[in-house]
Amino acid sequence: MGSPDNVETPEPLAYSQETGLPMLPGGPSEELVEAVARASLGVSAPRTVPPEGPRTRSDEAVEEPVDLAEALAAAEAHEAARLGDVDRLWALLRNPVPADRAAEALVHRIDSVKERAVRPQAIRDFLTEMDDALVLATLHRLLARGRRGEAGARAAVQELALSPEILGAMPRDRAWRLVGLAQRVGIDELPPLFFPPPVDKRRLATPDPDNEFLQLPLGLRRQAARTTDRNLLDRLLRDPDPRVITLVLDNPRLREQDVVTIAARRPTSPECLRAVSRHQRWSSRYRVRKTLACNPHTPAEIACRLFATLLVQDLRFIVGAGILLPEVQGEARRALDRRVGRPSVVEEA
Repeated sequence: MGSPDNVETPEPLAYSQETGLPMLPGGPSEELVEAVARASLGVSAPRTVPPEGPRTRSDEAVEEPVDLAEALAAAEAHEAARLGDVDRLWALLRNPVPADRAAEALVHRIDSVKERAVRPQAIRDFLTEMDDALVLATLHRLLARGRRGEAGARAAVQELALSPEILGAMPRDRAWRLVGLAQRVGIDELPPLFFPPPVDKRRLATPDPDNEFLQLPLGLRRQAARTTDRNLLDRLLRDPDPRVITLVLDNPRLREQDVVTIAARRPTSPECLRAVSRHQRWSSRYRVRKTLACNPHTPAEIACRLFATLLVQDLRFIVGAGILLPEVQGEARRALDRRVGRPSVVEEA
């Protein structure tokens, strides 16, 4: 066994003369590859705390340094790395006619599916049929047309925001490929659609599992969610259980202001807010979407995508209020900067 004198202090990192990036010992692990890819693409990752105590080197093998630039190249390893994909995307951005046609076709596809629960799969099928450059150009045009107030485009962007499983269920390698390609041409509004920032929910208060306004067991509260008694319904609006809230949202006596009350409650369960975002009737209401975006308990993948559906004055309110978790607040600020600043890629026609 080695003595304490054999414990070595880690040597300073060496840097690549070609890229300026640090070189770490050992081959790239999956965690390293993903961390480097996130850093290069500007996508944040959860912070990790390194283990305490000195680190020792293995006597069994001598580890060779690996250039992080090479690890990143291996991590990306996709079609977007080819200059042809970048050129094709630039061509679609400069001449947006094909992307506009695809955007209109997507809007038509969404309109043709009346059942809200079926729309995510229909949108996923539509995007799967397109190559990477056309997917990004189409999403870019949808966002631009939605900002100009086109009803169909705004509805499509809203659907992408309220159904995170559309882009969230995309194969991980393709999602990274799309993010990398978007970053190469400077479309910074698209990466958050695929990889919303991870947040630390421990900074938020946890709701009580019981309804302090209605002291009944869960089963009886679920039965009561179908009530016609207005006083009872008012007390159920503050229920912490998403199963109760899901039933309350279907109550025919519910009003828009009631749903705003549910969406604004703090602390609350993220699943309660997710139930609001999925509801076919209520999630399309602007006040409901704005309230969801303002609630720090709303899942980040929903809140960050909702920013693209809000008016500038409401984005200014969110940024000025500073009520969201820092990671989500940063996305709101960047969304506002994009709305009030100059276009980042091409002038919007």
